[in-house]
Amino acid sequence: MSNINEIKALVSLLDDEDEEVIGHISQKIISLGMIIVPFLEQEWQMQKNVSVQNRIENLIRNLHYGGIKTDMKNWVVEKQEDLLEGLWILNRYRYPNLELKELKKSIDDIFYDIWLSHRTYQSPYEQIKHLNDIFFNRWQFKRNNQAPQNPDNAMLNWVLQTRQSNPIGLCVIYMLIAQRLRMPVYGVNFPNIFILMYQSEETTFYINVFEGGLVFYKTDIDEYLKKSRLPQNEKFYIPCTHKDILVRMCRNLLNGYEMEGEDKNSKDINELLKILI
Repeated sequence: MSNINEIKALVSLLDDEDEEVIGHISQKIISLGMIIVPFLEQEWQMQKNVSVQNRIENLIRNLHYGGIKTDMKNWVVEKQEDLLEGLWILNRYRYPNLELKELKKSIDDIFYDIWLSHRTYQSPYEQIKHLNDIFFNRWQFKRNNQAPQNPDNAMLNWVLQTRQSNPIGLCVIYMLIAQRLRMPVYGVNFPNIFILMYQSEETTFYINVFEGGLVFYKTDIDEYLKKSRLPQNEKFYIPCTHKDILVRMCRNLLNGYEMEGEDKNSKDINELLKILI
């Protein structure tokens, strides 16, 4: 990396009035990569020129976003089996300093609490009932009725802190914990509401986490699709991929930003969707 004096010299040029010069300097700073972010944050705090502060903020934001795109591309190619890491990458869009270990710690806390009284010899229905009891009653996870389009519903750290979200936000936490308990629970890309399914050689049923872990069956899906005049698409009955989950969460996030009129954020999330699709 360039030495500190060279970096300081580059930052000092950000007060230039020539947009072409600013563009050139900005690209030079961005080319140095994420390693320069702590220095830029320090410079921002010391900076008295509001215009320069704004430019430094944009540089930090662009550096973080570039790192997110790079990491998301790598996740698609190499790490799709790790849903939590994919969710963490997406979370960094709104919470750039979030560390993966923080999410893991929060998930671990819930898992170990449930694991202490989890009984593998119980029937699948009893195990789900037990999970529901602790997840919804002890940990008090609930549906976010007041702000269902809030972009934070797609941010796992926010959901874990507030214990509320939209269907898919609740489902991913529930599913991650269930799978840690070695329960064959998977996501299903159902229309209008994301759901889960328990699928083993012995039995198959579905779980509506948004409705307190309500258990239902294929016949209920058939009836819902018929009443809603929707086709009986196979993907409404079977597990979806981790990439499908990220795509759906990005689309929810995009919808939230569009409703808030956040054009720049909408454009960024569209670019992440292109990486995933």
